[in-house]
Amino acid sequence: MLRPVKMKKVKVIVPLDYKNDICARLHKLGAVHISDISKRIDDAEWKHLLGEKVCFDNEAAFRQYEVKLDDINNVFSEFDDSKVKGSFFPEAQVKIKVKDVDEKETLSTIKILIDEIGESMADAHEGIERCRESEIELACEKNVLQMISGIDAKLGELNGSDYFCNKLFRTDAASFDEIRPKLESFKRIIIERTDSGNDLLVLLTYPKEIDDTVLSTLNQINAKILEIPKVQNKPKDEIRKIERKIGLLKDDEEGILCEIRACKNKRGEKVAALRDEVSVILDRYSLLSKCAGTETSFVLEFFVSERRESEAISAVKDACFGKVIVFSVEPLLEDQAHKVPVLLDNPVFLKGFEGLTRMYSTPKYNDFDPTILIAPAMMFFFGFMLNDVGYGLLLALIGFLFYAAYRKVHVSRRDAGIMLVMLGVSSVFFGVISGGYFGDALRRVFPGIWYLIDPLGESNLSVFGHHVENPIIAVMIFSLVVGVVYINIGYLLGIADCVNKIKSVKYKRKQSIKSLEDQIVGHVGMMIFQVGLFGLFFWWKFGLFSGVSYFATAMGAVLLLALVMLAKSNGVQTLFGFFDVTGYVGDDLSFIRLLALCLATEGIANIVNMFAGFSLNIPYIGIFVGSLIFVFGHVFNLMVGVLGAGIHSLRLQYVEFFSKFFDGGGVEFEPYSIKRKVTVVEK
Repeated sequence: MLRPVKMKKVKVIVPLDYKNDICARLHKLGAVHISDISKRIDDAEWKHLLGEKVCFDNEAAFRQYEVKLDDINNVFSEFDDSKVKGSFFPEAQVKIKVKDVDEKETLSTIKILIDEIGESMADAHEGIERCRESEIELACEKNVLQMISGIDAKLGELNGSDYFCNKLFRTDAASFDEIRPKLESFKRIIIERTDSGNDLLVLLTYPKEIDDTVLSTLNQINAKILEIPKVQNKPKDEIRKIERKIGLLKDDEEGILCEIRACKNKRGEKVAALRDEVSVILDRYSLLSKCAGTETSFVLEFFVSERRESEAISAVKDACFGKVIVFSVEPLLEDQAHKVPVLLDNPVFLKGFEGLTRMYSTPKYNDFDPTILIAPAMMFFFGFMLNDVGYGLLLALIGFLFYAAYRKVHVSRRDAGIMLVMLGVSSVFFGVISGGYFGDALRRVFPGIWYLIDPLGESNLSVFGHHVENPIIAVMIFSLVVGVVYINIGYLLGIADCVNKIKSVKYKRKQSIKSLEDQIVGHVGMMIFQVGLFGLFFWWKFGLFSGVSYFATAMGAVLLLALVMLAKSNGVQTLFGFFDVTGYVGDDLSFIRLLALCLATEGIANIVNMFAGFSLNIPYIGIFVGSLIFVFGHVFNLMVGVLGAGIHSLRLQYVEFFSKFFDGGGVEFEPYSIKRKVTVVEK
């Protein structure tokens, strides 16, 4: 829990005849991370010896069938008209039960299935596509005809001749009245007009020799000239004709869809199960792409957790009846600390916080896993900034709904639900301390509700026998103290990491040890510096610890010692190193955001309550308006508060805390395991 799971690196040399059995055993075990050694062979002689790619006999056939099964599945899913189920409370998918059969039997079953329905489903898909393309073309023709449906003439007679032209255009009445006198002045022009909605549909018939003049006149009003369709009958007759064709096409399409649905009902589960099986087999085959081999053997390297090492080695030996050479060693930190896969091991209630660690970076192997600190710190910071019982209960309820909805179907969302519940509980805790129940809403009704300290109100808190008079100053001091303590925890972890590296093989070099020792001195110096600086500030500004007569002198000595240690850690760069001091002090001061967000949450909530209270005085609708302001105001404040508290809590972790000890850059452990989506093997 404090560090990633201990790993073992296992190298295996196996006769090539047992490649199927080895892959199947390790795949079923699901406990190893395969290393890609094919890219690490740099020596020319080794490349010659181990450069041959190892392949499975049936790999090409399975890849070909993968494409064909995908095509059939795409037809089933593309034309599936079943209703989409709600996604917030999804039902657990019912797995298809299958038998554990060998690859040859799977290949034979797939071949029979493809021969039965592969070609027919491809033809059905093409048939539906043709029907839909024809429907689109006919719909476009229908739209054009509807635009000129007011013309009561056979369109075949309007295509013009060697002597006359027909022009059909659309324009508004005012524009047409503007050019009508000019058109009528041509004398040999025939005008037919029809009202078409807000526009006029106008048909002009005139001699060809005045075509350019007519077009010039129409351009003056930007008339929309319509192309006369190449059909013979009247527009309305042609529209009815097209509608009959579309109806026939839809009947044909429905017939094909019925065939697809019938095939899916009969063969759908089998297709999905075989596609899942092909995915499992091809994933199993992926192992050999990361190996190196000869004509008679292949070399395999994998990482396995220490507690499952014997199980993995036994699986390898059983698969090839002991005809194997196995080397199991501790991973060397010298050159590959960043290459050893990292498997985090935390309790279920911390799994959601593991995602926050990975979002920053995966720890390197043998480094500290900060998840155990992120969880309580995240809860503390979040609850401190979103300090309201009502908001916390709503957030916990949302988290519980997430957990209930996804606990069986989506692991990461389930873990996120648990995390939201924990953050909500933290908000409730700090809400009770500050007396926040949707701001001061409950205290307006029940003034006697207990609280310890209200940042925007009064305080019932006493420290060392002295009553806290100014809650805002008290919360600010508390925020700074939290920052100093938390950052010093980061420095302590940094010191522990340096000590651990000094002990490891990687740093058995004088220069490296000297560098790490300087880091330790610098961390210790900064810890002493922070204690001295902020202790002196609190004594000078607020009179704290005033009973200790030599406090100021002691703090001055502490500061001097810290500066000396910082100078030693920076060596020749001492002057530049002192500039880092302001950055470290800024990290401490950054924790004042705890106060800022705390005040913002309560302040906005109180303002919402105030406006809601004012609205109650409005005659007749006051209760309705006040209720709307109360509900929507607090929903808005909850959304903004959750966003702000979440972002700033993460910022305090990633920027102020992680920078003191955590580098990241590790490789995630990816188990070589069977991943079935829709099937489960019968036992």
